[in-house]
This record gives sequence, C-alpha cells and structure tokens, in this order.
Amino acid sequence: MKTRPKGRADGDRTRARALQAALPLFATHGFAGTSIRMVAKAANVNVATLAYHFGDKQGLYEAVNVRLHEDLAELAASIDLPMGVDPVLHLVQRAWEFVQDHRLHIRLLQRNLLDHGAHVPAITEEWSEPLLQQADALVMALGGGQELQARLVILSLMHLMARFALEDPEQLRQMLRGADDVDAQLTRFLAGMARKQLDLPSWSGEDTRI
Repeated sequence: MKTRPKGRADGDRTRARALQAALPLFATHGFAGTSIRMVAKAANVNVATLAYHFGDKQGLYEAVNVRLHEDLAELAASIDLPMGVDPVLHLVQRAWEFVQDHRLHIRLLQRNLLDHGAHVPAITEEWSEPLLQQADALVMALGGGQELQARLVILSLMHLMARFALEDPEQLRQMLRGADDVDAQLTRFLAGMARKQLDLPSWSGEDTRI
C-alpha cells in the first residue's frame, strides 16, 4: 500500500487550513476588503506559502468558491431516492441540510453578487451548469414537466433556501410564529411549492417510480 509523502500531506493540510481561514474573511469583508495578509495571519502561515498554493488573492478566492461546488458535487453523487419516502420532500431536506452546513459559503456567494453583480465566471462555467443539469435530471425523473419550468423551480428553491439560511435561526423561528420545528416547516413548505409549480401529485405514500 502506497503512503502519501509527508511533504505532500503537510501541504494538503496547510492548503485546507488556508481555505478554512479565508472563507469567513471573504464572506464578511468581501474580495476587496480581504487581504492576503489577513488570511495568512488567520491561517498562521506566511504570505509566500499562500502564493505557493494559490498564486494570488484571486486564485485563493476562486479556490474558496470551488470548495463549495466540490461539496455540492459530492452531494449530487450521493443523492438517492429511497422507496417508501416522499421523493420531493427527501430531496428538499437533503438540500436544506447542505445549505445549513454551508452558511458561510452561502454568505460568500451573496456577498460576491452584491459586490460584482455576477458569480465567479470560472465557477459558473466549470461547476454550476453541470450541477444544475444533474438537478434537472432528478426533477425530470419525478415527472417534473418541461425542462425550462424545472430549471426555474430549481433556481427558485436555491434562492429561497439561501435567503432562509442567512437569517438568524431564532429570529426566523419568531417570524414563523414560534414554530417548534423550523426545519420541518420550511422543508414541507418548499416541497409543497415545488410540487405545485411542477404540477406533481401530492405524496400518497405509494411509490410509482420504476
């Protein structure tokens, strides 16, 4: 069994630590407000180390964004539609769990849109469209109507989830009139909205999938 060279393993850990340190800084201060020195200090590395791993600040910024899409790709690869459960609700729950686990990444995406009016081009071309195509295929497999309608519903759900995820959890609970289980309320609402927009029948407890 081959072992990873020590230098390579140390480099991977340093790179991961830099990405972890850079995420909250970019999410809070934006691209312009975050310096390489700020990231180096937070990651406890020197500027030259960051330059070695990422080239420059733009390279570091893109790497932070890519990390979210790598995690999304892992989620997409692990998605299943188990028998005996509402497939639409199941997909919405998986997506909502992902969004909650990646709140800082969501804040980063929102910050980038506010600062630049668009997503990072390299991310859109290499990651976003392939992942959306996978989501399209899942929706169409459920009988989700026309492709354009399916895409619009997917984008709408993504934006709503991102917006809800940025809310303070306690304030969100208060806005939902003190709901005991905010996650359950939100996912049921979003699943119901998706069903309505895609003209899917209500879940009856019986699987019709082949």
